[in-house]
Amino acid sequence: MAKLMNIKGYWNTSNDWNFDEKDMYEGQILLDEDGWFEGIVNNPYSDYKLDRFVFGAYFEGKVIFLNKLTPLEGSTPFIFSGDYNDGYYWGEFDYLGLAGNYRCGNMQMASREVEHNLESQKQELVVKLENFKKGMNKYFAEMYQNMLAVRKEFTEEVLEMYNERKSKESGSKRVRN
Repeated sequence: MAKLMNIKGYWNTSNDWNFDEKDMYEGQILLDEDGWFEGIVNNPYSDYKLDRFVFGAYFEGKVIFLNKLTPLEGSTPFIFSGDYNDGYYWGEFDYLGLAGNYRCGNMQMASREVEHNLESQKQELVVKLENFKKGMNKYFAEMYQNMLAVRKEFTEEVLEMYNERKSKESGSKRVRN
């Protein structure tokens, strides 16, 4: 059964770790047991007020790989990949372009499980997700469907890469002792 999570993310294009409250998104995701998630977020400070669609792989207390899609009049799609440390997920984000990904800055994200009004909030989120997917342009719909087709492999790979990084980090710490 999917867990309902509140998320809030910050970005910084200056490549430092100072975040401004205006450069953020917040919303909710449905997190499945296999690590796959889908959700809707918004930036209350943006001129673009409509929903943004997020999906990807998320393992609580470990790692997140988040794709964010907005109709092109809203913003360029981006990818956030971050590891958990000190209560947040810290990492980098890239914009998606026709010729590939472009490194743009740093991100920080927090999450917490929703405990109150759970079923009504889940239903509301499911409706928003369905509405967003119906209105996706051809390019974004294809991108999403391609990810969905390899969902199992993708989530497993995100967790495997995280475990390899942590293993190398703990191995290098042992060498220093």
